[in-house]
Amino acid sequence: KEFTAGQELLKPSFTRYSSTFTTVQSLLDHRNGLKRMFQSNKWLSSRYSKLEDGKEVEKIVLNATFWRKMQYVRKSVDPILEVLQKINCNESHSIPFIYNNVYQAKLAVKTNHNDDEGKYRNILDIIDSHWNSLSHHPLYLAAHFLNPSYRYR
Repeated sequence: KEFTAGQELLKPSFTRYSSTFTTVQSLLDHRNGLKRMFQSNKWLSSRYSKLEDGKEVEKIVLNATFWRKMQYVRKSVDPILEVLQKINCNESHSIPFIYNNVYQAKLAVKTNHNDDEGKYRNILDIIDSHWNSLSHHPLYLAAHFLNPSYRYR
């Protein structure tokens, strides 16, 4: 906790899946402290720094590519987590509102990746795959499409 300002890295969340991504956010928020930890005398003198697992973790934390990939995950997942939080908190009371939230999240993912389709296409395909298997029904789609609050903003 010395290198994370007294905060835990593992973050519980409202679903099992979102806990993973809130932990990713936490790791990114504390990346400088984690890097300092692995460069500190305290780490270098610890027995863990000599173990293979310790060396592997150190190598990962000090790897710039690892952090770029973590940022990619965060940019891709944050908008979807916001939708899940709204659903969990009952802010979205009907399927048309959820449709709109998912649509807005997909736009946010595209924006987060600067409209570079190569970076966001796989993410949107995953979202569509899950979304279509859960709630894709013509009646829900029509309710969303015909809702004037989304059409005339």
